[in-house]
Amino acid sequence: MHVPNKNFVYGMGSFFNLLNSEHRKCFKIAQENGFFFHSSISYPGSSLFFKSLNDKKLENHKRLILKIAGYSYDQLRFEIDESFKEFDISELYAFQIWEKLPYKNGSINFAELNKIIYYIEDLKKQNIINKIFFQLEPNLFEINEIDFFDGYAFY
Repeated sequence: MHVPNKNFVYGMGSFFNLLNSEHRKCFKIAQENGFFFHSSISYPGSSLFFKSLNDKKLENHKRLILKIAGYSYDQLRFEIDESFKEFDISELYAFQIWEKLPYKNGSINFAELNKIIYYIEDLKKQNIINKIFFQLEPNLFEINEIDFFDGYAFY
């Protein structure tokens, strides 16, 4: 099966089963058609699924988007470090920060957010990541409050 548009994302949740032939077949189709892959260390088993089926010659890690927490600089650093270890990669396409940003006294803690932004900018300068996305919960943020990100995911 060949899909002409290569802007699809194959989401890898915790329900993937290496023994399930349909799951392996879907991964193969996504891999052969240059899909992006979306996962997280918080999805049990997804890194094993990715590492086991990944054809390293196709450089799928360069199309990998990993979801991480961004509610504190320390937590973000921990999840980034663990993601690289868990998925056995040294670079990837993007991180997607889920909808929790650092807060202090009921509003965005911009001092903590700036630490996160500077760290992510450094990862981009080193070509470790290309993009950073932010997952928005409807009606929680005004986009102009947080205009640093390369794009937004909605749910």
